[in-house]
Amino acid sequence: MERPEPRAGVNRPVESHLGYAHAIAAEVLKLDSSVNRADAERSAEFGLMQAASAYDPSRSTAFTTFAYHRIRRVIYEDLRHVS
Repeated sequence: MERPEPRAGVNRPVESHLGYAHAIAAEVLKLDSSVNRADAERSAEFGLMQAASAYDPSRSTAFTTFAYHRIRRVIYEDLRHVS
């Protein structure tokens, strides 16, 4: 699946929260052992990039809270396309 590049300036939050995204992927792996780890982590990384692009710090929501939901959604969307 072709994915758009994130907007400029999102690398810093992506790099600093990469472990967080992988931890969310690990949560999904615990729920479904048939999921490929590399695929789940790749989806989590893309969700993290989307979150970093869309995040608005003026909205009083922590980045990790905002990113958590975006990352999980992307993982599950990708799993649905694979199934």
